[in-house]
Amino acid sequence: MGTKFDCPLLDFGIVEYPMVMASFVSKSGRTVGGAFMVDTASRHNVMNEAILGILQDNCLHYDGRMTLTSFSGEGIQAKEVHLDFCVGGCQFSERFYAAQGLSFDSVFGEHVVLGILGIEFLVKYGLALDFENRSLHSSSIIEEKMELSEYSFVFPQEYGFSKYGLPVVGMVKNGKEYVCLVDSGSNLNTTTKYVLGNDITNRHTGLKSSLTSVAGTKMTDLMNVDFDLLSIGNKIGEIKVKNYSAEFQVMGNSKYILEGASNIPPVSAIIGAGFLLEHKWVVDFASGVVYSAKN
Repeated sequence: MGTKFDCPLLDFGIVEYPMVMASFVSKSGRTVGGAFMVDTASRHNVMNEAILGILQDNCLHYDGRMTLTSFSGEGIQAKEVHLDFCVGGCQFSERFYAAQGLSFDSVFGEHVVLGILGIEFLVKYGLALDFENRSLHSSSIIEEKMELSEYSFVFPQEYGFSKYGLPVVGMVKNGKEYVCLVDSGSNLNTTTKYVLGNDITNRHTGLKSSLTSVAGTKMTDLMNVDFDLLSIGNKIGEIKVKNYSAEFQVMGNSKYILEGASNIPPVSAIIGAGFLLEHKWVVDFASGVVYSAKN
C-alpha cells in the first residue's frame, strides 16, 4: 500500500463494532462484498469459515495452522488461508486463519462479516483506528512531537505491545493498579468481581449480558462502575489520573480476565468499543499510542 489510506467505519447506529466494507473476487469471477471487523485485541486476521466455499482455489493454503485463543485462555484450532481483497480503495493480499465451527453469526447477528482484521494488519500498514473521526486511516501522529496539553488522554503502547502483543492502558480501582485491555472487538466493557471488590460505588443495573468469544457464550451481571485510568500529563514523565464511569459486564468465576506469566501482570479489565466511541479514542498502531480527542 503505497498511498495514504483512509476508510470510513460503518455507521455505529447499525453495528456495535468498528467495521469496514470490503470486497474480493469469488471462484466464479463475481465480486463479493461484505465487512471486516477491526479488532485491536486479535493478534491475527481471522476469516469467517462460511466464505471459504466461494474463495478462488489459489487462496486456499492448508499447510499452516494456528490456535486462536479467547480472553479466558480457551483455544480453537484454525487453518491458514490467503485472500486478495479491497478495502478503502486499496488492494491487499493477507494471511487469515479460519476455524471450523467458529460462527460469526452468533457474534454479529445479521451483518455479513467476512472476518476480522487484527493487529498484524494494523501494524503492517501503520494504521490508526479513529473513533473520533470514525475511520480507519494511515497514522498522522508522531508520539515524540505530540503537544500533550492538547489531549485529554494519552497512553503509550510500548509496554502493552512488548508484554502482551496487545494495546493496554493502566486502570486504578480501590487504590490498586490493573492492566486493562483496549478491545474494539468487544461491544461492552468487562472486568471481574475480584477487581471490583466491595466498593459501594459499584451499582448493579439488575440486568445480565451474554459474553461471547471463540470459546462460546457466558452470562454476566451488568454493573455501573466508577474507575480511573492513568494518562501521561502535560509533559513526558508526568502522570495524571482520569476519572470515568461506565457500564461493565462482571465475570464472577474468574479472578482476572487473562492470567499473566510469572513476570507479567494479569489482564484485569477490558475497555470495549462503546467506551472508545463515547470518549473518541484513537488507537494508533504506527506511533504506538492510544489517545483521546483534543480538549
